[in-house]
Amino acid sequence: MENNRILNRIIFINIANTDYSCVEIAGNTCFVGTNNMGKTTLQRAILFFYSANTRGLGISSSQKTFEDYYFQYPNSYIIYEIKTEDGLFHVMVYRNTKLFYRFVDGAFEQEYYIHDKEALVPKAVLAKLNERRISYSDQVETFERYRNIIYGADPDKRYKKFALMKGNANYHNIPLAITSIFLSSESVIKAEFVKECIANAIGSKHTTIELKTIERQLRQFTERYHDIETFFRKENAQRSELIRDNFASIRQLKVRQRTLAADLGGALKYAALQKDTISAQVDEKKETALKLEVSFKEKEEQHKEKNKETHQEIGGLKIKLREADKKFAEYEEKGIADLLRDADEKPQLQLELQAREHEYATLTAGFSDVEQQFKTLFDALENEKKEFEHILQSQGLQLDKKLQEEKNALREALYSQVNGLKEKNSAEGERLRQLKTQHELDNKDAQFREKEIRHKRYFAEDVKLLQQNLDEIRKRKIECASALTVKSNNVDSLKKDGDHIVERNKTAAAQFMEKNKEEVSVNEAKIKAIDEKLSVHQHAFFGYLQENFPDWYETIGKVCNEDILFNETLKPKMDKKALQSLYGIQLDLSHVKVHSKTLEEYEQERSQHRERIATLNQAFLDYREEQARDEQAKLAAISRKVAHLKNEIGQLEYEMTQGEQKSKQYELDLHEWNRKGEAQREKDLVEVYELQEKYKQEMALIAQQLTALEKAIKTEVSALESAMNDKLAQLNKTFAKEIEKIKEQKEEKLGELEERKSKLQKEKTSVLKKKGIDDSRIRKLKKEIDELRQALQHIETHAQFINDYRKDKRELFDKVNEFKDEKEKFEERIKQADNEFGREKEAYTKARKHLDEETRELANALKGYVDGLSHFENHFRDKLLYDRLRHLVEPAPVAHTETNIIGLCSQLQANDNEFHNQFDKFRNNVSEFAGRFRPENHLNFKINTGAGEAEYERFASYLEEFYTENKIQISIAEVAKSHGMLIDAIASKMKALTEYKGRISKMIGKMEADFSKASFESSRLIEYIKLKSEDSENKVLRKLQRVTEFRDQNPFLYGEANLFNTGNKGKSEIDKRSVELLNDLQKVISEEHYDEINVQDLFELRFRIKEGKNDTGWIEKIDKVGSTGTDMLVKAVIYITLLNVFIKESTEKTTRNFKVHCIIDEVGQISAPYLKELISFADERNICLINGLPNESKLETHYNYTYKFRKDTNGYVKVVPLLTMSVEP
Repeated sequence: MENNRILNRIIFINIANTDYSCVEIAGNTCFVGTNNMGKTTLQRAILFFYSANTRGLGISSSQKTFEDYYFQYPNSYIIYEIKTEDGLFHVMVYRNTKLFYRFVDGAFEQEYYIHDKEALVPKAVLAKLNERRISYSDQVETFERYRNIIYGADPDKRYKKFALMKGNANYHNIPLAITSIFLSSESVIKAEFVKECIANAIGSKHTTIELKTIERQLRQFTERYHDIETFFRKENAQRSELIRDNFASIRQLKVRQRTLAADLGGALKYAALQKDTISAQVDEKKETALKLEVSFKEKEEQHKEKNKETHQEIGGLKIKLREADKKFAEYEEKGIADLLRDADEKPQLQLELQAREHEYATLTAGFSDVEQQFKTLFDALENEKKEFEHILQSQGLQLDKKLQEEKNALREALYSQVNGLKEKNSAEGERLRQLKTQHELDNKDAQFREKEIRHKRYFAEDVKLLQQNLDEIRKRKIECASALTVKSNNVDSLKKDGDHIVERNKTAAAQFMEKNKEEVSVNEAKIKAIDEKLSVHQHAFFGYLQENFPDWYETIGKVCNEDILFNETLKPKMDKKALQSLYGIQLDLSHVKVHSKTLEEYEQERSQHRERIATLNQAFLDYREEQARDEQAKLAAISRKVAHLKNEIGQLEYEMTQGEQKSKQYELDLHEWNRKGEAQREKDLVEVYELQEKYKQEMALIAQQLTALEKAIKTEVSALESAMNDKLAQLNKTFAKEIEKIKEQKEEKLGELEERKSKLQKEKTSVLKKKGIDDSRIRKLKKEIDELRQALQHIETHAQFINDYRKDKRELFDKVNEFKDEKEKFEERIKQADNEFGREKEAYTKARKHLDEETRELANALKGYVDGLSHFENHFRDKLLYDRLRHLVEPAPVAHTETNIIGLCSQLQANDNEFHNQFDKFRNNVSEFAGRFRPENHLNFKINTGAGEAEYERFASYLEEFYTENKIQISIAEVAKSHGMLIDAIASKMKALTEYKGRISKMIGKMEADFSKASFESSRLIEYIKLKSEDSENKVLRKLQRVTEFRDQNPFLYGEANLFNTGNKGKSEIDKRSVELLNDLQKVISEEHYDEINVQDLFELRFRIKEGKNDTGWIEKIDKVGSTGTDMLVKAVIYITLLNVFIKESTEKTTRNFKVHCIIDEVGQISAPYLKELISFADERNICLINGLPNESKLETHYNYTYKFRKDTNGYVKVVPLLTMSVEP
């Protein structure tokens, strides 16, 4: 078996429109068939074996995907059979949601996959393999793993036997080259295509410079740089200061607004509660006042009732005293004293009468008959006299009685009139006396009120509250001043801490930078040394060994140092006799370590040093960034603390300012309350004085009225008494006349009786004389007896009168003093009762006044609350301001506030007006500030002008936080890092890219050497094919090179993470230059519209082909060398050469026992001789051609395998072998 590994067969089972096809391709193969017969389908499947990339098969987006077109059934398979030096194995590709691979250690056998003309599902296939004890791999699930196995790069030793070749790290170039050749359908070969192939062969995805990424990074850097520049403009700094001042004012207004809103909410709830409470209290006070009044009225009635009884008693006593006076006067008038004396003499008179009568009887005992006779006469006469006197007495008594009755009637009338007069004026008098008493009490109350006013502290509660507030403000001022000092000291301390952090970081950064520079210098020195070696290696001993003795590093490399290897003066020559010896001495070097390095190892070492430099630069940038972040984090923490402290200081200063303003206001209020108090005192004193004067005047007026009333009463009484006296005088006159008449009648009758009695006496005397009795003594006794009897009769007549007197004396006259004492006691009792009632009245008046004052104060307070609630309901609730503050007002707890509701509403409205005025300025400043920045600036100075207040406040808060935490320094550090990283990244990528220039030159040299072997000596068709490279004309690349040069000229550009430090002029100029370079690069990238810079952009490639007499000169594309066949031949030669060079570059030099396929579709226009030479050219390079022809011709006879494509009656494509392993001699 041939000692080469090769794709031997490809088998389709239920693939696309083929039910089964088996095609052997272990040599040059030709597919013959018209369009749409499946040639390209099979070629793509062969390409898929090498590339394992469904997206690199030339399938357009409008067509079905590779998976959907090829693997339509669960039992669809593509089988790749590989021939090796040890035998055969095959790879099965199948689909189960996605494509999978299995490597089977054995040749393909149809029976493993098809049973009874039906393809088996993968599970059944594995069962068959298990039956035959044929080993197979695990399921390979990724294309990358499959490629690693096929190209011998998988680390798992179990898969080593399934490798087609032993590829190196660049094995991916082989499938890339095969794919590029297959997909190159143009008849013109452009330099760009070859450049791309070269680039793919020597480069990797890591060598590509993504311009979109760089452009994006540049744009971001430029935008951020301009953002920071904008930030540092003087007008923006001023505007930001205005914003922060505005925001501070707005926040204070909002704090004040929230406080006022909470106060309003608390005051409303307090007012609602107080309204009910005070209403209840007012009602309670009114009820108390009513009860007090009722109680007083009851006491007044009781007092009146009590006094009424006493007055009645006094009145009774007065009546008794008046009656005593009246009766005593009457008794005096009737001569009671004489009558009493007479009555006292009655016993004596009776004794005298008995003595006289006894004597008379004794004297008349001797002439008793005469005496009896005359006695009878005398008795008759006496009886007549008595009868007459009785009649007269009766008349006299009647007259006297009438007189007395008329006198009594007059007296009663007078008494009645006087009483009526007194009764008529008693109410007025009593009213005036009570009014006088009331005024006296009121005057005393006014005097007490005067004393009270003089000692009263007006507005005591308000003054006390203001004084407490002032004391609290003074106390709080001391606390604030103390806290302000402490916080200011803390701020100073924190600032010092921040300065220490910055200073320490500067020192640490300088030390790190110095150490970093030293290590960078060491690596640059090593790179320089390697560059010097590589720059001369082709002309030194090293180059000679590389060219003529591929395994030199296993022999000479173990005993030869670098000074000899890179010496250009040794002039080495090959001595085959001593090839394995050292100056004729045979050495066993198998146990000696290799000290020499290959070219690739030097390049790798140089790359490592460059990567180390890049790592060091990146480490410094990372260190600076980390240090800046750490510094900014610490400074931000300090700034936050400082900001918090400053905010607290601001609050304290604001509180102190507010306290000072409040203190001034409270002092003004206190002064005003004191002034109002004194004014009120003066007013109250004036009112009291006026009341006192009024009471004095009214009391004087009442005294005058009482005097006038008493005078009027006295005058009227006098007039009544005068009238009565006149009437009495008339009655006495009439009575005297009547008495005079009776007296005259009596005297006349008594005279007559006396005459008759004298006649009888004379007759008696005459009779007695006749009897010799002297009657003179008897007459005298008789006279005396008559006088005594008359006196006794007079006493008897007035006995009742005297008895009445004695009774009246006993009951009245003797008790006058007692009556007077009782009267005085009753009057004193009335006085005491009046005094007690006066005190009661005074207490009532005070209590009532106090109640009235309390009620008035409560009513005023209630009115204030009601007015406040009414004002809120009618003038504030419906306003938008309340809707905005509802969430603060409604949940506020009940609280008493110094300011009333109307005041709070007014203050809230004023606060809101001020807030809107300030906010308009604030909004304008924010809009102006934010408008100076890009809409999407990285500093996040963005504002949605259509949003509300919250958006502007968010912006101001962010701006304040930005300044507080000094975030601009973070942005500066980030931009500086971005700047450094951009330049470093560009320089690193460019250096990594430019490292390939040597390999490009080497690759081009190898291609030229390979082209020289394609001279087709038998036909002499092509005299030569030449290549050369020139410097790139890519503008973007040139800008990238300028950035790289700048980086090399300024290797330690990044001493400070600040592109905006104007303190160091030299540093500032370098920074400015670097920014300009980056701006230019961005502009060029934007203008040129390149997506990336690759290896192929490093150089310009030129072709020169001479065919016969035709010389193309140095051209960029091969479009017309000669005939069409010639052009196709040149194209195929270039393809094969490219693939050969890539294979050599991508595989181990000691393991090239394999063949690969080069798929070139249409070669029908190449003549048979030239095709034969082309096939031979490919065979020399272990490359098998797979070509396509539209129709059969003699060309297919030059291939190892030729297949005809056609369709059967069922529409399935059949691949029919036409010629196998027979090549035309």
